[in-house]
Amino acid sequence: MTQQSNPVALVTGATSGIGLAIARRLLADGARAYLCARDEQRLIETVKSLQDEGFDVDGCVCDSTEVTSQKIGRAHV
Repeated sequence: MTQQSNPVALVTGATSGIGLAIARRLLADGARAYLCARDEQRLIETVKSLQDEGFDVDGCVCDSTEVTSQKIGRAHV
């Protein structure tokens, strides 16, 4: 197995505001990103938009305010 040189960032609240700004900065700096957000439709749109810009990004729906959240699922783009 080969080691990837690009770090992977997990960004919560990544569909708007500071979360999205952080994700964009990390991606621009060469990181791969896995985005988490509560709103599935906004997450799908954000992931697709960033992928269309050429970034290596994926994500899932998740409410990080709930430690035992049942709201976890992969965003299919």
